[in-house]
Amino acid sequence: MITLGNAAKQLGVSKPTLSKAISRGHLSATRREDGSFAIDPAELVRWWEAAHHRFHMQPVSDFQPSTPSGKTGNAPGNPADTANATNTQAPVDNEVRVQLARLEAELSGVKELLKVHKEQIDDLRGERDKLLGQVDAAHRLLIHQPAAPVAAERRRAWWRRLAG
Repeated sequence: MITLGNAAKQLGVSKPTLSKAISRGHLSATRREDGSFAIDPAELVRWWEAAHHRFHMQPVSDFQPSTPSGKTGNAPGNPADTANATNTQAPVDNEVRVQLARLEAELSGVKELLKVHKEQIDDLRGERDKLLGQVDAAHRLLIHQPAAPVAAERRRAWWRRLAG
C-alpha cells in the first residue's frame, strides 16, 4: 500500500488532487488508524491511466510500497532511494510491475462484476420460483373447480308456462 504523500510524489501531483479524487470516488483508498490514506498501487495505476491526460505526462512505473508503519519518511525501497540507482533491468521490471498492477486491478474488477451477476441470477431464480408457484396455484384452481351445471332442462319463461 502506498501513502497519499508517496503517491503524490510519484505521480508529480499534489496531495489535495489525490484527496479530491478519493472524496469524489474516482480513486479508492482505505483509511488507516492514524487517519491517513493507504492506496493500492493497482488502483493508483487504474486512476492515473484514466486521469493522466489532465496532468503532465510522467510514467507510472516506480510504485513502491511505503514503509510498514505507514510513515512517509525515506526508507529503503522508496522511490527517492531507488531513483538514483542504476539497474539495466529496471525499465523491464517496472513495465512488468505496471502490467501486473493493471492486470490485478482488472481481475479484481471482473471478480466484483461476477459477484454482482451471481447475485442477480439468484434474485431472478427466486422471482422465477415465486411466479411458477403462482402459476401452479392458479392451474390447480382451474382444474379442481366444479364444472358449470349443464342446462339439460332449461327453465321456461313464466309467460310460456302460463300459455302452454
